[in-house]
Order: sequence, then structure tokens, then C-alpha cells
Amino acid sequence: MLWRFFRKQTAAARAAAGPKAKEMKMKNLSGLPARTIDTLLFDLDGTLIDLSPKATRLFYLRAFSRFRPLFNPLSFFLSFKTSMKALLANRSDRFNHDVFLEHMARCGRTTPDAVDRLVSEMIEKDFRSLKPYFTPVARARDTVCLAKALGYRLAIVTNPVFPARTVLYRLDWAGLDAADFFWITHSQNMNRTKPGVAFYTELLARLALDPARCLMIGNSPEEDLPARDAGIRTFLVQTPLSARAIRKSLADKRLDACGGYDDLMEWMRKEKEPPS
Repeated sequence: MLWRFFRKQTAAARAAAGPKAKEMKMKNLSGLPARTIDTLLFDLDGTLIDLSPKATRLFYLRAFSRFRPLFNPLSFFLSFKTSMKALLANRSDRFNHDVFLEHMARCGRTTPDAVDRLVSEMIEKDFRSLKPYFTPVARARDTVCLAKALGYRLAIVTNPVFPARTVLYRLDWAGLDAADFFWITHSQNMNRTKPGVAFYTELLARLALDPARCLMIGNSPEEDLPARDAGIRTFLVQTPLSARAIRKSLADKRLDACGGYDDLMEWMRKEKEPPS
């Protein structure tokens, strides 16, 4: 959820501002099975694009104002939090977005359509105004472009708690073209969420993917490593915001490899070299 992501980024930024950590010992990519992986599943927030923690306050202020016809600030905050909890707990066949709308409508004693109209307005008029607070992760775009040039299949596998437009805007702000990805998760096309393994099994089943041929590329041990329990290999990208969490996860058997984007690009080039 958006508020949860803001809080996570704020905490990570504070940690990164502390004393410089020692260089992290990597789990080398050479441990991955050779010439097997043909599909790269990229997380989005913290992996391809970062957000300044200053945006948290601005988001809430603008959301409070946008939803004022239905909620006062306190009731909006409580209703939003409750509805997001319902979304994260979704075990039905309804899309996550519909679950969120239904709970918000119930809290505001209105209809899902009325809530959806305000959500759409908030995305187009308020969320888009946060663009200056998003920054592409260094070398992420280069990695995606190289992967495309080398013939990998690419998907965006972000936690599907946001509507499609918010994901597409963030991809654009990261300097990426949505058309380069054969699938992009969002709250309007998925009915499970990270960090549940069910999210990854749903993804595999829906796209008819062989997990042994996929690599999950993310920054969060909590949200991205459960992919391994679904049979998907995992790679965590080391950035200033993710380094500490990754160091603590080096002993996690679900982590296949970690390092920087340059390490990942070197591995991709070697993987695509003609056999000698």
C-alpha cells in the first residue's frame, strides 16, 4: 500500500544516512543454473525507482483534501488503513482494487463507484504531482534495456496494491517503456499480494510460466524472497537503501544471488554468449 511503501522508504533512508557500512559480501550469480533463465521479473519500488520520504506528508495532505466529500481526515486515515488491510488479506477471486473500493465505500457509507471516481481523480491530479519526488535507481534502466536487447522476456512484478495508472506513471518516471514488459502487476489484475507465496503461484499460473526459467529481481527480502518458495530463483539488488536488509538476509536459503546492477548485467551477457 502507498502509506506502507512511504514508511518503508523513510526508514530505509534514515538507515542509509548512518555510518557507512562495510562492503557487503555477495552471493554470486554464478550459483544460478547456466543458460536456463529466460524470463526476468522486476520489482518496481526500490528496485527500478526510489521515492523521497518527503512525499509521505504531501500524499496524505492531498488525499485528505481529495476525499473530503466523503471523509474527514481522521476517518479517511482509519478507513484507508482498514481497506488496505482488507486488500492485503484478499483470498477471494475478486481483484484487489475491487476489495479496496468495497471496503472504502462501506466505511464512507457510499458506493464503490463514488470511491473509484475519487481514486481516479487522486491519481490524475494528486499522485502525478509527486513526480519530482521519484528518482530512477542508478543503472536500472541500463539493465532493463540490456535485458531486452539480449532477448529476455520482461515483466514488472510489483506488489499489486496500486491501480494500473500509478504503476504506469512510475515506470515512465523511471525512464522505462511499459510496452517492453509482457505483464505488469497492479491491483486491477491480481487478487493476491506480496509477501504471500500465493501471489507468486497466482502469477505463474496466470502467465503459464515455468518457475525454473524465471528470475525475481527485487530489493526487499521480505517481499521478494518468497518467490523462491514458488520455485523462482531470486536476485536482490544492492542499493544504498537496500544494503542493510540484504546483509541481514545473506544466510537466507531463499536468496540465490545479490549484488549491483553491473553484476547482473555482466551475468546476463555471459549467459547469452554462444557456447564455446
